[in-house]
Amino acid sequence: MSTWESTGIKYLKYVSICARALRNGLKDDLRANAQRLNENGPKFTKWEAGRLKEQKYITTPKLQ
Repeated sequence: MSTWESTGIKYLKYVSICARALRNGLKDDLRANAQRLNENGPKFTKWEAGRLKEQKYITTPKLQ
């Protein structure tokens, strides 16, 4: 049994915890770049003729 299974959490939660720990362990300049990768939120995507035309956040994501 895996470590994350024995603690009773789901795999996605485990990966999220590991990623957050890794980002927090980075130096300040690298941490800022890594935090931008963590920006999640609802997006509006407009497609035309099978190609991405426009993509924007519906709400501005908040950094932790």
